[in-house]
Amino acid sequence: MNKHALVIGSQTRGLTGVGHDVEAMREALGERGFDVDLRFGNTATRDGILAGYDALIARTCADDAAVLYYSGHGTYAANEDLADKLQSMQAIVPTDFRSGSDTDFRGITGWELSIKLAQLTAKTKNVTVILDCCHSSQMSRDSASYDAVPRALPHPIRLGFRAHIAALERKYGKVPLDPVGNPDAVRVVACSQTQSAFEYTTPDGKRAGVFTEALLEILGTVGKAPISWATIGAAIRRRVGRRFAMQRPDVEGPAERRLFSLAVEGRTTIVPITSTGERFFVHAGQITGASLGDIYGVMPLGATAYEDARAIAEVQIDETAPLVSAAVLKEWKNGHAMLPSDAVAVPLAVTATVRPVAVVAPEADRARLAQVIEDTGTLRIAAASEAQAVLATLRLANQQLTIEDRAGPLFPPTDDPAELEDTIHNIANLGVAQDVRELVGEHGVAASDVDISWGVVEHGQPRVMPDQGASLGLGDRIYVSVRNTGHAPRYAHIFNVGVRGKVTLLTKHLAPAGVMLERGDRGFVLGERDGALTGLSLTWPNGLSLASFPRLDEIFVFVTTSPINLQVLETQERWAKHRGTATKLQTLLALLSGKDIGDPEPVEGYFVKRLSYLLHPRKAAMADTVAFQIDDNPLRQAGARNPDAWRSRGDAASPETPETTKPAPGAIAIRIGELVVESNRALFSADIRIDALVCTRSAKHTERFATHTMRYEGVKDGDRLPLDHARIFHGPVRDFVDICLWVTRDTTKDRDLVELFKQHATSPQFHDAAGALLVTAGMNAPWITAVGASAVLARLAYDLILGVENKAIGLYRTSFLSSEGFGIGRHPATKLYRAQDFSFSLVIDAV
Repeated sequence: MNKHALVIGSQTRGLTGVGHDVEAMREALGERGFDVDLRFGNTATRDGILAGYDALIARTCADDAAVLYYSGHGTYAANEDLADKLQSMQAIVPTDFRSGSDTDFRGITGWELSIKLAQLTAKTKNVTVILDCCHSSQMSRDSASYDAVPRALPHPIRLGFRAHIAALERKYGKVPLDPVGNPDAVRVVACSQTQSAFEYTTPDGKRAGVFTEALLEILGTVGKAPISWATIGAAIRRRVGRRFAMQRPDVEGPAERRLFSLAVEGRTTIVPITSTGERFFVHAGQITGASLGDIYGVMPLGATAYEDARAIAEVQIDETAPLVSAAVLKEWKNGHAMLPSDAVAVPLAVTATVRPVAVVAPEADRARLAQVIEDTGTLRIAAASEAQAVLATLRLANQQLTIEDRAGPLFPPTDDPAELEDTIHNIANLGVAQDVRELVGEHGVAASDVDISWGVVEHGQPRVMPDQGASLGLGDRIYVSVRNTGHAPRYAHIFNVGVRGKVTLLTKHLAPAGVMLERGDRGFVLGERDGALTGLSLTWPNGLSLASFPRLDEIFVFVTTSPINLQVLETQERWAKHRGTATKLQTLLALLSGKDIGDPEPVEGYFVKRLSYLLHPRKAAMADTVAFQIDDNPLRQAGARNPDAWRSRGDAASPETPETTKPAPGAIAIRIGELVVESNRALFSADIRIDALVCTRSAKHTERFATHTMRYEGVKDGDRLPLDHARIFHGPVRDFVDICLWVTRDTTKDRDLVELFKQHATSPQFHDAAGALLVTAGMNAPWITAVGASAVLARLAYDLILGVENKAIGLYRTSFLSSEGFGIGRHPATKLYRAQDFSFSLVIDAV
């Protein structure tokens, strides 16, 4: 068997860690015997990448191992042609991406990559694809604190995409534009489609992809051990999740295969055990979940479970390593006094995961604090090398204790020593929240057996939201829907992990042992009462400032095969107890409750899905109630792409690279360049109005946002509308500019948008949002708060327009940062946008 690898690195548009990633990956694959073709810089153009892929296919034979690795930006491409509308497609970004034209699209779409992958798996089934890029360019406070950069371009690419698709169809035939995943290839991906993959500065000062770094660390640790992708996938998720909560790597396809092999790892907790003198070595380690204090029963070869009557010994782990742990003898069993050479070990008892906590305190207080922390059994003082992986930071100053994560203080200060134990208890609760996160995935129940979705409730109607990435305000109401699509009854349990880690079982009053889901019924909807969809309200924790940035709020849906009370997962203290042959979920339940589950409650399997969104501390609704026809800011977070949006003044700023920094004008003018009515059938009216909202930051009350309304009478199909009053904004801009356009019937001839806003200027939500756009002298708050305020005003504008006309169409939404020169130029670069039977362009000029 030969081994071939294509390693691609496209270091463009602000990325600086790709070069390190590809060199490290080439070295790691080379040590495993792969012949590596490296495409970086001038060889990572579109033509160079595709030529490399074709060469990989050509030299690969049956039973060979093949690897494709890509590090760089991801993006999505969308059609701008007037005559046809295609769905957007994900794509990778070659180094010559920006040199494309109307007839020469320089990206490589997921569709084209899937075709190439099918050609490769036709030669060999032993294929592994590793992608360190992302589709979304979301940021968060924790990623900003690491000087992170998302590996995604901020805007969709439309230039030449229609011609590109036509050329590919001529070359490859009518392949479906949404190909299913290839069942023969293992795909190791840095994040989901609506998440971001980050590169950051490592502890030793290098720029690297956090996913690639974690993957290479684990590959180096396990060496040639026969371990599966599923096993190391969990370890990668843990390492990445410690730094970036919004990024969740995954392994897709036949994940039970061993690394770069077709061999499949058997699912068992029984492992070999050996001895040297008085020391025992259990072949389970940190990567496979072993911890200090775990107890194993020693059994003869062939045992499939622990049996006390046949047991040889019991040992306890006292030193862990990545794959093998050292253990001491607890007792010999049944007259044995020597370990057979072919003995096996069966886990009997598991300890709670002990998580590191950073302590910033006077030296005289550290020993006292350390003792209280270690007395929990679930926390310990972090070593200096663990600074980037701590659960939280405990800070003591002036007899005041504070708990901080990378986003800042989580709780109000408490008094030391009077409230020390309560404070440590709150830190321990953060560990429980992390335990819940680490349960995500399939554990005997397939994801295909349940249909889980969530969204917001508008006027009693559901609006589905993406699994991750949405932005909500405190005025939004949410629902969660769970439906059984399998063949046996299932039981649903829905948890919330709040913005500061509080774990709450939302279904405990409805069905403490789980809501029963029969196959084929309509399922269960949390947020529905007496047949009406009302939704659940969202709250901000007491003591956490409303003037701060948004935080991640999470929903976890557990689906179990049998009824079981999971209320013990609500935030509590933990300690070690026996588990016998229990599942990971049963083990955690025992640790939290203090119960002995040597005879566990019957749960054959379970599935856990994570849903999350950024919750903004704005007392208003923010969720989209209408889809924009052309949406370059689909999750209302484009203005938050800049790490500086999340920083308070005084925080270290991220260095801008020449490639991403454009001269930012102090003021701009925005106008509609052309506007053509292709058909008025969407509105069934000859009279229309177009409303615009533009938001930015400003030190002046009159310059924070602008509205503009244009009216046209007697509109006919094909009319090119006069644009005498098409300038929708003229003035200073700062940090970002958000733009929204709506088109409606003009049947009532009611007030312009500016007048509608004036009539609501005293409303709490308007006052709060408009105030957050104001730059105040001495203000130290991050300007991510202004991004949320812009979303609130956009939602309010839509509601006001809808109040005077009963139908409104979201025509266009976009956002530009100061680092993009606030979008100076024409959009689209050529031709016109086509949206809901209207064609138009937007022009932005420096003033």
